[in-house]
Amino acid sequence: MVLFYTSKIGRQFLKAVFIPEIEFNKDFIAIIVGILGTTISPYFFGQATMEVEEMKHKKNYLVMNKKIINDMEQDVDFGMTFSGLVMFFIILTTGLYCLMLEFIKLIQYKKLQWP
Repeated sequence: MVLFYTSKIGRQFLKAVFIPEIEFNKDFIAIIVGILGTTISPYFFGQATMEVEEMKHKKNYLVMNKKIINDMEQDVDFGMTFSGLVMFFIILTTGLYCLMLEFIKLIQYKKLQWP
């Protein structure tokens, strides 16, 4: 943690994590669509499928208990929060790995150029 507070790179890293640079170009929009498409929409399809399966096994009348609705809301909130955190750390780890590879390439290049 000291690295993030003391070094310029650490401060830039924290700033980039919490305040992303938004660009309106083809690559940035493709990344946003990919993130939304792979995290949010499958969850909604899975949730809808589970609800349909549960309704098949229950009787055909629609009476909802407030406790059941509250439990469903908590389940959805927890699932979305957890999947969002998992997505965040996957993206963060991938970015750090790619950055590390770039540093390695730079160091190897500098070694080749050094007399």
